[in-house]
Amino acid sequence: MAAPTRKRLFDIVGESKNAADGTPRQHLLARVDPADAVTLQRQPENPYDPNAVAVLWEGRDIGFLPREDAATIAPALDEGRPYAAHVHELRGGVKGYTSYGVKIAIAWDGKPLPPAKPLDEQQERSRRGKLAAMGRERDATGAFAGDSPKGGCMGVLIAVLLVGTAGVYSFV
Repeated sequence: MAAPTRKRLFDIVGESKNAADGTPRQHLLARVDPADAVTLQRQPENPYDPNAVAVLWEGRDIGFLPREDAATIAPALDEGRPYAAHVHELRGGVKGYTSYGVKIAIAWDGKPLPPAKPLDEQQERSRRGKLAAMGRERDATGAFAGDSPKGGCMGVLIAVLLVGTAGVYSFV
């Protein structure tokens, strides 16, 4: 039986919205790795698209197939066609392109998935920072709560100068 489409790679949409449980999808995507398995879930009651196909990672929705692709794939899912799917590529997540975009790969009827595209070095560095910052609370100024104010080198220099000049004037 022929696959529902020759296309194997699909961008997903809605990554900037919240998942069904209220979690920002961008927070979920910061934990997703290329080659992670995803499942496709039909949502025929979706008020925006009766052919809607949600993309789930670890049971949580990270976005949807675009309307045109969903219209092609929904009938195959409704028929119970066997498929495999994984995250093919994560884009963005770096300075200048802070939001993640996702491309998934789908293979039908036992065919192999194309290899996933690994994160580049800049994405890896950015991800480590994002994951370290997630879950930490911020105060009203936007600084991480519990962090001590940082004077840095300039603060030390000023302190040394003030102490030094105070000592000079006490001898005069």
